[in-house]
Amino acid sequence: KMIGERAAARGVSEHDYMAGNLLGQEVTAVDVARAFLHQALALKTTGNVATVDGGNIAAALR
Repeated sequence: KMIGERAAARGVSEHDYMAGNLLGQEVTAVDVARAFLHQALALKTTGNVATVDGGNIAAALR
């Protein structure tokens, strides 16, 4: 559902919207929560940026 809404908001098809996602899968809140949890459990890390976007080219840092 979310993919359809995001695609419609951008005026593109769902296929075109997902074309920039290297994994070809929707990123869910559970995916983000898991990444957050794993970072919190990694006791030897000190500040980092974890991108949880499925490889979405449009979301890449510039």
